[in-house]
Amino acid sequence: MVSPATRLTLQVLDDEADAEERDDLASQLHNVLLGLDSEGVMATAAQEAGDSHSSATARSDPFLVGVLVLSLANPRLLTAVVEVVKTWLAGRKCSVEIRIDQDRLTLEGGSPRFQEGTIRKFLARYTAHSPD
Repeated sequence: MVSPATRLTLQVLDDEADAEERDDLASQLHNVLLGLDSEGVMATAAQEAGDSHSSATARSDPFLVGVLVLSLANPRLLTAVVEVVKTWLAGRKCSVEIRIDQDRLTLEGGSPRFQEGTIRKFLARYTAHSPD
């Protein structure tokens, strides 16, 4: 179950994109995520969050080499984040890996229908018995 202020890491993956292109994609995703509950979802700079993808080229932006780090104030927001990512990925060739601690869910661009079972299981691990 997601605890208050749980850290959620999203990484844009694209074998055909360089670091700058992945940063641009992460920036685009970040802009879409801004539409979520602004008090419940907070973007954090990857280097400040201690993300393992940080490097000497770290910037103060909330994304770094395709990485976004979010703090979720409410477990129900995880479902909203996954839905936003699925929508954002539609028609794109990249994928997004969502991590909570060591648990990972990778969403592929294009049609996510075949991923629904995996998505439901991932969400159930963190949203079951969440307080309203």
